Formats: sequence, C-alpha cells, structure tokens
Amino acid sequence: MTHSTFNIKFSLIGLFFLLYTSQFITAQTHVDDEGVVRWTKSNKEVCNFGTNYAIPFSYWKWRAPLGADYHKAIDEDVYHMARLGLDGYRLHIWQGYITDAEGNLVFNEHLELLDYLFFKLKQRGIKIFITCMYGGEGGGYTTQFKNKCISNQNCWPMQENYLKQLVSHINPYTNISYKDDEDIIAFAIHNEPSHGTNPEQTTAYINTMYDAIRSTGCSKPIFYNITTSAYQKEYILASKIEGTTFQWYPTGLTSNMNLHGNSLPNVDAYTIAFKDEIEQRKTPKFVYEFSPSDVGKSATMYVAMARSFREAGFQFAAHFAYDPLHAADSNIEYRTHFLNLIHTPKKAIGMMIAAEAFRYIPLGESQGRYPLNNDFGPFHLDPDKDLAEMITKEKFLYSTSTNSSIVSAKTLKQVAGTGNSQIVKYNGTGAYFLDKIKNGVWRLEVLPDMLWVKDPFFAPFLEREASVIQNNSNLMQLDLPDLKAGFAIKGLNTGNTIKTFANGNTFEIKPGTYLITSPDTKYLEENTIIANNINLNEYYTSAKTINSAHLVHKPLKEIPLGETLNISAFVANPNPVEEVYVTVLSKGGGKNYPMKKSVAPFKYDVELPKELFKTEKVLRYHITVKTNKNNLIYPSGIPGAPLLKRRKYRGDLRLDDTIEPYETMVVDNARPVLLFNAETDWNMVVKPNRSDLIEKHPSKYSTQSVIKLEPKRFKGIDSLKFIRMYCADRIAERKLHLKNKHELVIEGYPLSEKDETLHITIALKDATAYVGKINVSSSNNYFSINLKDLKQGQLPLLPKPYPGKINLPYWFKTKSPTQFKLSEVEHIFLGIEKANPNTINSGIAISKMYLK
Repeated sequence: MTHSTFNIKFSLIGLFFLLYTSQFITAQTHVDDEGVVRWTKSNKEVCNFGTNYAIPFSYWKWRAPLGADYHKAIDEDVYHMARLGLDGYRLHIWQGYITDAEGNLVFNEHLELLDYLFFKLKQRGIKIFITCMYGGEGGGYTTQFKNKCISNQNCWPMQENYLKQLVSHINPYTNISYKDDEDIIAFAIHNEPSHGTNPEQTTAYINTMYDAIRSTGCSKPIFYNITTSAYQKEYILASKIEGTTFQWYPTGLTSNMNLHGNSLPNVDAYTIAFKDEIEQRKTPKFVYEFSPSDVGKSATMYVAMARSFREAGFQFAAHFAYDPLHAADSNIEYRTHFLNLIHTPKKAIGMMIAAEAFRYIPLGESQGRYPLNNDFGPFHLDPDKDLAEMITKEKFLYSTSTNSSIVSAKTLKQVAGTGNSQIVKYNGTGAYFLDKIKNGVWRLEVLPDMLWVKDPFFAPFLEREASVIQNNSNLMQLDLPDLKAGFAIKGLNTGNTIKTFANGNTFEIKPGTYLITSPDTKYLEENTIIANNINLNEYYTSAKTINSAHLVHKPLKEIPLGETLNISAFVANPNPVEEVYVTVLSKGGGKNYPMKKSVAPFKYDVELPKELFKTEKVLRYHITVKTNKNNLIYPSGIPGAPLLKRRKYRGDLRLDDTIEPYETMVVDNARPVLLFNAETDWNMVVKPNRSDLIEKHPSKYSTQSVIKLEPKRFKGIDSLKFIRMYCADRIAERKLHLKNKHELVIEGYPLSEKDETLHITIALKDATAYVGKINVSSSNNYFSINLKDLKQGQLPLLPKPYPGKINLPYWFKTKSPTQFKLSEVEHIFLGIEKANPNTINSGIAISKMYLK
C-alpha cells in the first residue's frame, strides 16, 4: 500500500472538485449513427489492438510463492507492451477481490494495483477497455450468490452498487475517475454472463446494470457479451447497450500440448451467424479475448486474426492474455495461452506486426481468402517458417529470419525482429529493436536468449521451468547506410557500462539497451523519448537464472539405412558446460562422439557416420553433458560416471533401469513409413473439443494397443467426427524412401461386428486437402487406400473453434489447391460418421498407420 498512501490523501482533495465538474466533462468517445465508436474530440474511429493482463487478480494464490514486487512487475510488463506497439488493453475485474457483501468497493491491495496499472498504461498511451464484472468466483457479494449473481434478482442491488462505485472511483495516481478518464474507451458490464432460461430477465438485467452506470453521469459506450449467450441474442440486442463483445479461440482451448502445423486456415475468416441483426441495429463490436491457443509457432496467426477481425468490422481486439514476466517461465497463468516478449519473442513480434495490420486495414475491408491473402499491403505471412513480416519505407518488422528485401535502408526508422535479415545478422534467440534517433544515431535494445525446455502448454506448476533465459554475449552485424564502419556502442541501461566500437559493422553484444553512434556523429542522449513514451535508457528483463539442468532433444523415430545421422541437442545448465557428447554402445564397449557447440545459443551438433547404419537395427544412444560439477546422462538426466568407464559384460547395451537410451530405428527402403503407433502416440492425437475422449486401450490382439474412434465420445452435432494426427516429421525422416510408397495402411478393426466407413483426409502443408473412404471390416485387421484414389476436398478445422455458438467455420477448402505430393503431407485426419442411436458400440479401433 505504500505506493498509494500519499496519492490517496491528495485524491480526496480533488474528489469534491471532480464531483462538481464531472457533469460538465465532455464524453471522450461516442457511437455515431453508423454504429462506429469514435473519439469525440477528433471524430476519428477508435482502432486499438492489444492484450489482456490481470496481475492485480489472476492466479493470485498460485503466484504468491514467488513473492514478486507487483508494482515492479507492472512496470516491466507495461513497458514490454509499449515496446511491441500495443495500444489497447482490456481487463475483466475480479469484483470478488474488491467488494464487500453489499457490493461496496473495498480499498485494498488489489484495487491499488489496478489503479497503478491503469496509471502506467496511460503513461504509455495505451487505451483501456474495462469489463466490470467476472463470474461468481467468491469474495465480496459473490460469496453468497456464487454463479447465480445474474439469475438471482436479490443480487442485482449489490451489483448496481458496485458498478456505481467502480465507474465513479477516483484513481489516486491520476486523480481522475474511471468514467471521466479520457484513456478509458468504454465499459462492458460482464465478462462471460451465464443467463438462465428466462429471456425477458436477460434484457431486464442488462438494462438495470446499464442504468446503474449511467446514473453516475458516465457517458462512455457500454458493451455486453453476446457470444457466450448467443442463444439469447435478440434479448441482448433489445437492451440499452451500445456495443457487443466477442471472443475467438480458433484452435480451441487446453489441448494440453503444443499444436504443430499450419493453422492459418483456422483463422481465415471470423463469421457471425447473426451479423445482419447487429448491422441492422448499428452496434459496434469489440473483441474482448482472442488467442491461437496451444500453438507455439503462431506469429503468423496473430496477423491473420487481426486481418479477419478488421474484415468482420471489429474496432478493438485484445489478446488473452499477456504473461507477467515474473511467472512466465512456468506459464503458470493460463496454460493454453503463452505470450511474453522475453519468453516467446517470435510470438511477441508477431503480435507487434498484428497491431500494425489491425491499424492498417480499413474497417470492414477484406484482404481475400487463404492462401491468396498471405500477402496484403506491406505484410507477408509464411506459415511454414512461422514468418510474419511488415516492410514499409520506415519499418522493417519480422518474427524470424527473413531473406526479404527492404524498400530503402536510407528511410528506415524502426527495425524489430529475431534472427537474421538484410539489416541485422544476429546469432541470439531473443528479440531486438532498433529505433532511429537521428541520422547516424540509433537506439538498440537486445533481449536475452531463450529456450523452451518443456512444452509450455502442458499442465504447469511453479517449480516446472518451461522456458529459460540466459544473458549470453552474441555476435551482431548491422547494415545501415548512416552507420559508418567502426561505429560506437554505448550501454545505456542501469549497470550497463559497455563502451566499445564495431569491427567494421560487426560486434559482440549482451542483452541491454545501447546507443549506436556513427563515428562522424555526436549526440547527447539526455531526456530522449522514442515511440510509445519509451525513455532512451529503459530496459526490463527477468532476474531469474536457469534453476536446473535441461537437455532438449527429440530422437528420430526412423532413419534410412546407409545414411549419416545428424543429432542436435539444446543444453541449458546453471553450471558452465565443459563438454557434450553422444555415446553409442556396442559389443566391445562403444564410442563417444563429441558434439560441437553451435554459434546459436544452447545448441550442440554432431554427425554420426554411415558406418553405424550399414544394417537394419535399433540405434541406442545417450547424450552426456559434462559440467564443472558432474556428468549428466540423458535422456534420464541422472548424474553418474561416464558410460564407457562403467563395468559391463561384453555385448551389454543396456546399463541399468535408470539410464534408458534414446532409440532410433534404422530401416531399409522396403519398410513401411510409420506415421502413427497407438502404443506411443495416443496422447498426441488432436481432438475436436477438449472434453472429447481419446485414450489408449488394449487391443483384441494382445500384443498391441489401440485408440478408439467412437462417435459417442465426441460432442457436437457434426455428421462426421474427426481426429487429427501430425505426421510431417515422420515423413521428413523417411524422405528418401517415399518414391515407392503408394498406399496408406491402417491396422485396426470395427468395435462391433458391423462394417464401418472410415473417412480419410490428408492435408498438405499449404492446407490443400485430399479425401477418401475406407471400408473397415471385422474380417481383416488392416485396411488401406491407394493414394492415387484420393480426391481434392475440404479440410476439417481442428481443434474446433471456441465459441462454437456463433457459427465459426468447421470446414475449409483452399482457393489455390496444389497437386498431391507425399513429401508435403502434414496432417492426416480420420473421421467416422455420427452414431446411429440404435447402434451399440459403434466405432473403429486403430492401432497403427503407415505408408507402404
């Protein structure tokens, strides 16, 4: 409370003045006759893109053990939002934290942090959209009514009381009430309201809360969620509200794993079943939440979603949710989402470009359909590389390494990205930003190297590091015409004492903020402000270091006979790494193969010779990381003596039950290309909905396991129920063996004695779909389809989008199909028809899937 005590005293002095003058304050925003929210002073359209961020409330108890300074956390996170050019912010308030049993506002640490957060957002020029109420999560008046706050009219007076006090609350950091704050665009009444079966009560509830806000003299537009209760849309639209809120999770929620492959078809369009009713009413639309959930490589998706939002007529969109830096390493908040500039630099730069695209596209304008809309205006999307980029005369932004040519290096004012480009060559894995101060003077900001050591979308807990960072020194090269060879590099942020010169245009750089000055230029940096109210010397990063040892390596399932094998591993260790090597055991002992340190952080590589792969076999190997403290032997990561120094009998390839090896099959060309094995891959199957059930079961053939494709296990009314398997990696492993593979074979059986029809959809990397059907009979335990018999068709979009109540698309058919090419196959979808109510045990058991 120390941050607020002084300011609260002075806010009381201003309270009487504000109460007297508030009736004369002109509305900052209004809705015009065409249903567009505009800034009253300029009459310009409101157009803001940003994020949710809820450090005063969300996962409060989960984050408590961290003992973080939440004011400092807000400082660093809001800085990073501004650094990304985000100009919109949205929050649903957990009213249970800041109210009493009567709905009175309680001045406590949560409300004080909220005020401080709004204050810091205002300093950065970020506009705010407030949703006043969350669900009945407990605390305050919600303790009594729980999830009946809306349907129980006895709770309405408490909510009215709360709303009146909230919008009239004077922020002690600004001495301005929320309702009169020019940086607060609008209010929404409730986050995701759950209405009962009495539709007339829906309109009455909304109007009651609307009137409560208006009774304070608040003139800002008031919105209401229409997607959660879309079945009562006519009663919502019959209320007094000015605007409606929407959300979009195009890849569903909580898949519990990183989803691979091209998901741009999932975000090609945002369709609203009741679009005509909204347009007829001239109701503005805001997106209160969106995220490409569980998709690690989603830089392109952010841009595509921004494009779809503008086409659908949205003026405001807020991602859900930005992860606070102090807890982002474990992704402890909303595990299905993951966005933080330090820990997800490529995704974050994608958000930066998406914000630019949102502001660039005129309201309601279409940019065409996928894949023809991968290039629009100054934007380019390449889903295969996860490359999103924006190239104009003044800006060059890219999410990952790019070979694209810029418009003109002489006119550039901002460069931001990761990896390499025409302007920047950089070995590190973190993001960097270049801002031109004047000719020959640039501000450079470099962020730490990062590495995902665990799947961040899997069940999180504080002690589980999903992402680690390291402040390494990396090589950087700048090619800017106004920076002459030998330019000066001077550290600016606190504690950064680096003063050096480039060798030509190349130099070593550590994370921090720097002033880059051409030899023929002088510059005094005092009190310089760059875009988004960023000070020249500002810099924020995490104080956390790597807590435990990690090695990231995924062994190949199969490799061709007689070829070399490249093995890469990423090592993160709190102790200095002295050596990393691969050990292959063999009769007579075995051999160590030293891994070479890459120029890229964390990475080590080695090529195993062809001599190891002359015959078909199972290659078993370990990777050892030697530090100044111990030898860690992977995959177990258990410390111990070097493998070749251990006592063992001739021919022993298995050491003990704690040090199991990595395994890779060495196979001949004649062998099938394995795409799926239920025994090991069952938990990687992508389902339509998070509540759908896919488990591993024993097969009726005793040596195998199966998954069961059962219509009764899937929710929804779709006539076809699909699951999805990612197989691009398996196909790439056997790319030399694809020429003679002509059939897709599936081992399994129907769950009843009745024949079943299995629907096959094979998706290429560009989302071209090829479809076919297979009859599954109990008379055989395998069935197949010739790849030549597949026909071009449409693609089911999995996971299914949320919310599903507003008619978001389930099927996609590309506007630019390509010819079938086995090496381009990315996903295989298996579908079954909706169950006949009279059929018992309808479904198909699937054990394996392969090409032969």
